[in-house]
Amino acid sequence: MGDDSFDSAIARHGERAVREGDEILAGYDAAAQSLERATTRFSNEYSRGDLSDDQRATIRADYLAESNRYDAVLQRYAREALDGNTYLYEQSKGEENLQEALKEEAQHRASQRAIDMYDPTRNLPARQHDEQTVRAGDELFARIDAARIAAHRLYEPENRDSHPHTSSLAETEAERDARIAKLNEAEVRYAILLQEAARAAIDGNGYIRDMATIRHDLNNEIHMESRRRAEAEQGRDDNVRVTSGPSEPGSRAAKLNEEYRADPPQQQVPRLSELEREIDERHDRERDERER
Repeated sequence: MGDDSFDSAIARHGERAVREGDEILAGYDAAAQSLERATTRFSNEYSRGDLSDDQRATIRADYLAESNRYDAVLQRYAREALDGNTYLYEQSKGEENLQEALKEEAQHRASQRAIDMYDPTRNLPARQHDEQTVRAGDELFARIDAARIAAHRLYEPENRDSHPHTSSLAETEAERDARIAKLNEAEVRYAILLQEAARAAIDGNGYIRDMATIRHDLNNEIHMESRRRAEAEQGRDDNVRVTSGPSEPGSRAAKLNEEYRADPPQQQVPRLSELEREIDERHDRERDERER
């Protein structure tokens, strides 16, 4: 990671999250490389006729050990990412193995708490909250899912163009520009809705908070929103100490919470600009990769 990227990651996620995350990711890379070597050796040598049973047993044991090590590293990654390391969570984008690990860990946690997002009658958290809270949460989830699906569909032409036998369906440059513009809008809408859900969860919607157990995108956004609020409160505390000296903790906390909710559209502007910049940078990287 370059110095600029490292500093940007620290500003966004915190130094501890980035350093611990990089350590875990380095372990993941090492485990993946070791497993690849063990797999190659197992495939090439295990069935050789000139090997003794002991030699075959050693090759097999090495392969199983590396496989178990790899699985353990992936599990640690998923747990740390879902437990609040937002830097680790973001590193899963474009990494199928990391995304699958997140999905499996989220499903495991959901099963522990009897969450079934497709069948409300079997959903324990839904039965534990009042009807209005559940309805508000489900309506917001429906909007989030619609935005996510819209963004996914707008990606599909790029996936289609990557297959030579469908090149006749390739879009024109004008069509691509129009699609990318719509894709940007869909991704920003999805991100804003996720932030809305995270705020609702933190502000008291227990049903949305419970459903974050299985919706790991929401889980990550809740951690991000909590961090943003903590940083905003710290900054305001610093200003209060500079301008007016000590004050009562309870009244200050209430005032900060009131100020935080006072003007949501203005609060979203820096976050929206950041999201748009990230999306543009990712699309530029994808275009460069295709051109290469």
